Amino acid sequence: MSFKSLSLQMWRKLGIAKIPGMRRLRKLLIPNTRSWDSVDRELQGIPDPTPKTVTPPTPALTKVTSTAPVKPTPPAPAKPVAPKPVQAPWEHRIISEVDYWGKSYIHIKEVGLAKTAAHNSLLIENKDKPTEQEKNLYKRIVSDNDFLTFRHKNIGIIELSRTETLLSSVNSTDEIGRLVERYIAKSKRQLLNYGFIISVNPKNTFPVATQQSSFVPKLICIFTPDFEGSVDQTCLESADRVICPAVFEGEIENLNISSLAIYEKEEQLFDTLTSSIRDLLPKEYNALLPAWNAFERVEGIENYALTGRDLILKLSCSEKNAPNVKGTFDDYITQLSKVCNSVLASEEICQNYANMIAQLDDQKIRKTFLLRVLNDGARCEMIYG
Repeated sequence: MSFKSLSLQMWRKLGIAKIPGMRRLRKLLIPNTRSWDSVDRELQGIPDPTPKTVTPPTPALTKVTSTAPVKPTPPAPAKPVAPKPVQAPWEHRIISEVDYWGKSYIHIKEVGLAKTAAHNSLLIENKDKPTEQEKNLYKRIVSDNDFLTFRHKNIGIIELSRTETLLSSVNSTDEIGRLVERYIAKSKRQLLNYGFIISVNPKNTFPVATQQSSFVPKLICIFTPDFEGSVDQTCLESADRVICPAVFEGEIENLNISSLAIYEKEEQLFDTLTSSIRDLLPKEYNALLPAWNAFERVEGIENYALTGRDLILKLSCSEKNAPNVKGTFDDYITQLSKVCNSVLASEEICQNYANMIAQLDDQKIRKTFLLRVLNDGARCEMIYG
């Protein structure tokens, strides 16, 4: 029973309904959500005088069947698929165009690079009659976007051409100095952003001059199997890594090459290059390793801080009889190499000078090794016998 029905029953029992004006008060006190009159009639059993309208049911639709043959509905035409846009080939980021015999200053264009220099590489592309395998290697390097150092945003290209000149031969040292002077100061600062310089089939000292214009990049010289002609000895001996096919190994074995990587087939060349770059990357844990005649334990080796030394030389003489620093630095290193009987070197030095370390029994190679690593900034400690 609703609230209104209960209210009306109480209203009638108490006799309030007969009082004048109570009908209006009743409607004011209780909201008119339902007609009071209809509730009153319902309690008294009086039917509602308002007839209810009954909506007749909707007759069921009769399905008309036709004897005419039904034509099959043709399939909706397929929506034309828009062809995928053809991605334009990546444009080589040429940061400089250099004429080897030119006299104009060398400008290096500023481009966005990785923050870590070791993740960026500089490719010197030879435009002077490159060999077929040389061109293939260029394409492979600039199209590889997986290897970190060769990603499109991490590589810059210097196009090197060489016009004909009467200066068919010139002193390498003079040529390096001339080329270094052609690099403007701003360009030298740009070279600090590159960790590696890659030169394929180098025929002159331009790669060396580019490397010496900055102290950061490591130089990698590569020779393809179809290379013919003479090579620049200064360029090979200044490189941090030389990569050549096995058939060329005999021709360069007498050169003072820091580190040498050999490959058998052209298909192995790119993998040899990427492996060499990994070898030359800075090492997170640059531990001291026995490089030459240092397999016996060195007394107090644990006291040598790895962060402060890259090279430890064990000498056969006492500190009192050690070579004196007289004459030139070259003279001092010559005397030092004669009394050095074992070498401990950091992992990074062992990787960068692997070819020389393998020949340290030769006193001349030992001298060249010490000159190279010390000139490259190695921190050295000496243990006297």
